[in-house]
Amino acid sequence: MIATLLLSQSPALTATALATDGEVMTDSIPDITQIPTPITQAEALLAQDSSVDLEPNEDAPESDPEVSSDPLILESDIDWEEVEISVTGTRTPRATLQSPANITITTSEELKRALGQDLRDLVRYTPGVTVNEDVTYGLTDINIRGLERNRVLIQVDGIRQPTYFEFGASRLGRNYLDIGAFQRIEILRGSASALYGSDALGGVVSFFTPVPADFLERTDRNYAGEVGVQYRSVNTGVTGTATFAFRALDNLEGLVQYTRRNRGRRQINADSRFADPFSGNTDNLLGKLVYRFNDASTLTLTGEYYRDSGKFTTATDNLNLVFAGPGSQVLSDRTETANRRGRISLAYEYDPPDRRGIIQFARIQGYYQGAEFLEDRLRDDIFNPFVPPPFTPPPTPRSRVLENSFVENIYGGEAQFRSDFSTGPVTHRLTYGVDISNTFNRRVRDGRSTNLLTGAVTTTIGPDNFPVKDFPDSDTLRIGVYLQDEMAIGQFTLIPGLRFDYYSLTTKLDDIYQRNPGAEASNLQDSALSPSLGLVYQATPEVAVVGRYARGFRAPTYLELNSGFSNPLGGYRTLSAPNLKPETSDTFEVGVRGAFPQARVSLTGFYSLYNNFIFGAAEGSRVGTDPPGCFPPFTPGCIQLFQSQNLGRVRIYGLEAQGEYRFSPGPDGFRLFGGLAWVRGTDDENDRPLETINPIEAVLGLGYQAPQDRWGVQLATTIVGKARTDSDPGDFIPSPYALVDLLGYYRPTSGLSLQAGIFNLFNTEYVRYADARRLNPQITGVDDPTFAQRRARITQPGINFGVSVLWEF
Repeated sequence: MIATLLLSQSPALTATALATDGEVMTDSIPDITQIPTPITQAEALLAQDSSVDLEPNEDAPESDPEVSSDPLILESDIDWEEVEISVTGTRTPRATLQSPANITITTSEELKRALGQDLRDLVRYTPGVTVNEDVTYGLTDINIRGLERNRVLIQVDGIRQPTYFEFGASRLGRNYLDIGAFQRIEILRGSASALYGSDALGGVVSFFTPVPADFLERTDRNYAGEVGVQYRSVNTGVTGTATFAFRALDNLEGLVQYTRRNRGRRQINADSRFADPFSGNTDNLLGKLVYRFNDASTLTLTGEYYRDSGKFTTATDNLNLVFAGPGSQVLSDRTETANRRGRISLAYEYDPPDRRGIIQFARIQGYYQGAEFLEDRLRDDIFNPFVPPPFTPPPTPRSRVLENSFVENIYGGEAQFRSDFSTGPVTHRLTYGVDISNTFNRRVRDGRSTNLLTGAVTTTIGPDNFPVKDFPDSDTLRIGVYLQDEMAIGQFTLIPGLRFDYYSLTTKLDDIYQRNPGAEASNLQDSALSPSLGLVYQATPEVAVVGRYARGFRAPTYLELNSGFSNPLGGYRTLSAPNLKPETSDTFEVGVRGAFPQARVSLTGFYSLYNNFIFGAAEGSRVGTDPPGCFPPFTPGCIQLFQSQNLGRVRIYGLEAQGEYRFSPGPDGFRLFGGLAWVRGTDDENDRPLETINPIEAVLGLGYQAPQDRWGVQLATTIVGKARTDSDPGDFIPSPYALVDLLGYYRPTSGLSLQAGIFNLFNTEYVRYADARRLNPQITGVDDPTFAQRRARITQPGINFGVSVLWEF
C-alpha cells in the first residue's frame, strides 16, 4: 500500500491510501492546529503509519484552532511529501516552508531517479548552488550564493568534513564522500554560525547516512535491502551498490552498505584530441549497529570508509600547456591521486514518546575521523639549458617524481538537548548544546629527479630541497556552546539564537618546515559571538511570511595563518600572518512560503555584508620586499613578500525562488516545477564585481506520474545567463546556454524499478563560468595561441545517457 499525505482545502489533513487493487481509502487526520506542541523528534521524523494517532500532551496549552503555530507536523513514509521536514535550519525537525532559512532537501530516492553519481548531480536542478571542478583533481568544492571553498560548512552526521587546500598547482578538494551512501542531503543557504560555528559563513551542506529502520520499515520481515546497478555514458561509469539491513533479538538492528564506482575519461563536447585520458574508481563502505534500550533510548555505532583513486594523464596535444621550467620540453605528464576518509562514531539518543520531564530530546556523540589525500606526479622531460654556444651542453632527459600528502584528522564530541515548556500563552522549544573538536593538519611534499643519461638522482628541484612543508603541522581546537529558543504564540514564531565559539590554532615546528628560508609560525587564539533571530508569521493556513538575521564568522585556516614557501630564483617568499582576523558577516533575509492543496512556492530575498575577507598569501597578496624598497627583478637578490591579509567589505545580495504546481490533487498526473537564483556581489575594497558569483540560473520542468507510481517521466530545462564581471577586455566569459534533460522510470513490480535518462538532449556546447574563472589567469586573452585547446579541456559534455536497475527486497 502506498500512502500519500495531501493538504486539503481546509487546515485539516487527509491521509489517502491506494490499495493494491486501486481502491481509494481515506482516513481523517486531526487538524494540524489541534496537534499539541511541541512534538518529539521521533514523531516528526519517524512516524510510519498512514493514519496518525498522537497521544495528547496534557501539559501543553491549547493551540489556536484557526492557524497552526507549530510547523513540526508528522512526516509519514510517503511518496510525495507535502510537508518537507529539515533538521539543519534549527537543529530540530521543522517544516521547510516554515523555516526562516532557505533550505533545499534531496532524498536518496530522488538521486536514484535522477541517475546521480556525484556532487554535480546533487545540485543539477538547484539554482544558486554549484560544484566547482579542476581539470586534474576533479570535483573540488561547493559554491553557495557566491561563497565557496572553506566558507561553506560540509558535515556528515554532524561531523565536519576535510577542508579545501590549494597551494601552487595542487587543488585538493572536499569530495571525500559518495552521494549514494546517504538517505538525505540538506542545503542551507546563508550564514548559520549561530548553530554551527566557524565556516558556516556561506551555508551548510548536511549529509545524513541511512539507519536500518529506513529499510526495515518497508517489510514485516527481520531483514531488507536493495541491490542496484547504474551506467553513465558521460564517463563510461559503472556503479554497483548493495545494502542489507537486519533486526535481531528484538532490540538490535544493523546495516551494511557497499558501493563501487568505476569511471573513465569525462566526455567533452569539443575536439577529442584535447580530452585528457583518465581512469578512476571509488569504494564506499558503511556499517551501523543500533541497540534499543527501550522506546526512548538508542545507541548507534557507525563505521564508514571511503576511498577514491584516479589516474590523470595529460593528452599528447596538451603537453605544451605543462610548464616544467625554462628550457624544458615535456614528454609525458601523469598525476595519480588517492583520497581516503574513515570515521567511527558512537551516538546515544534519548527521545521519550511521553514527552515528560525536563528534557524531551538528547543526543550525545563521540567520533574520530581520519582523512588523507595522496598525489603523485610523474613527469618526463628534456632539459635544454640556456647556455650560448660553444658552451651549450647536450639536452638532458629527466624523470621527475613528486609525492605529496595532505592529512586532516579530527576527533571530538557533541551534546545536544531540547526542553519544551510553556510560559503563559507562549510555548518554547529550547535547544542547547556544546560542540568540541580538535583537528590536526599536515602537508608534506617530497620529490626526486633522475638524470636518465647518468642515473644521478637529486632531491633538489627548482626552489625546493625535498622534503618540504608548505605550513607547519597544526592543531585547531574548536569549542562551541549554543542556545536557541523557538517561541510560538498564536500566528507568530520567534527564534532567537546565540553561540559562543572559542578556537585555538597551535603549530608544531620541525626540521622540515624550518628548512624553508625565513620560515615563521604563529599561534592563534580568539573567540566569537554569533547571534541570530528568526521570525515566522503564519498569515493564513497556507501562507507564511519569514525573516531572519544571522551573524557569521570564519576563523583563519592553518595555511592562511602560516605559509612558509620561498623561491629565491623566482624572487618571492610567503610570510605568516599573526595579526589575521576572522571573517565576519551580517545576513538579512525575508521571504514568503506557500503550501496549497496543489502547489508549493518559496520566495527569498537576502542581503549580506562580509567584513575582513581573507585574501591568502598563495593568492598573491603582496605586502613588500626584502630588502625594503628594492625593485624586482631589476635589483639583484630582491625578494617579493606575500602574506595573507584581511581585505575590506564585500556585499552579496539576490533573490531565490522555487515552486511546484500539480494539475491534480494527488501525486498522480502532471506537475510543473521550477527554480531561480539571481545573485549579485561587489568587492567594495576594489569597487568591482565579486568573481565568485555565478550567473543567473533558472530551472523549469514538466513531469508526469502514472497511477500507483507505476511509471513517470520528467523534462527539465536549465537556463544559465552570462556572468557579470569587471574582467579585462580579452578575458573569456562564457556565453549563456540552455540545457534540456529527459528522465523516466518504470516499476514493473513493487520491488523492481528501471531508470533512464538523456542529458543535454540537444547536444549544446557550453562552458561553465566557474571553470572559465580558472582559465583566464592562464592566458593573455582569447587571442592567446593556447586558448582554443584550454577552452576545449573545460567544455562540458554533449548529449549523454544513463540507465540503472534497482531491486528492493
